[in-house]
Amino acid sequence: MLDVELFGMRPGAHHGTNVAIHALACVLLLAFLGYSTRLWHRSAAVAALFALHPLHVESVAWVAERKDVLCAVFFFLSLLAYARFVRRRSWYAYATALLAFALALMAKPMAVTLPFVLLLIDVWPLKRVSLPKLSRTTAFTLLVEKVPFIVLSGAVSVATFRLQHQVEGVRSLGDTGLGLRTANALVSYASY
Repeated sequence: MLDVELFGMRPGAHHGTNVAIHALACVLLLAFLGYSTRLWHRSAAVAALFALHPLHVESVAWVAERKDVLCAVFFFLSLLAYARFVRRRSWYAYATALLAFALALMAKPMAVTLPFVLLLIDVWPLKRVSLPKLSRTTAFTLLVEKVPFIVLSGAVSVATFRLQHQVEGVRSLGDTGLGLRTANALVSYASY
């Protein structure tokens, strides 16, 4: 709605906004990877691949998919803020990570995976824990840190499922046979 207020119905301006938001997401990804790994050249290569990957470019080109590019911005901002929290033990950074996560969820519920991504980045690149040497105390501490993120994910997952169920977007596995589901999976895989 803001784009229409600013630019009217000129599609070029709407695409330009998507490009700017996508560029910001790529910069945030670079910042997170570089800050976390200290391998800036490799981080730049990963951010460039993300920037040019067809699935992401498709969301940029399709103005109605603004939710994808917004979700990416807030997802990467949350990762960067979490990495700062880990390095500096800044509760301001933790609050920023949680707020950015909430905004990512509002943009697109697909962000529900972030708490699990945070657990993964605790292992690498943040190296807070070594899996073979994981103690119960460390595991408990890492999980407790993620509780607010997990609660947000759970709430959004339940709300999304209920909404999809109300609009008949969710069907029972018994409604569709195994052969049709397998064929659909193969066709979908091939088309992507």
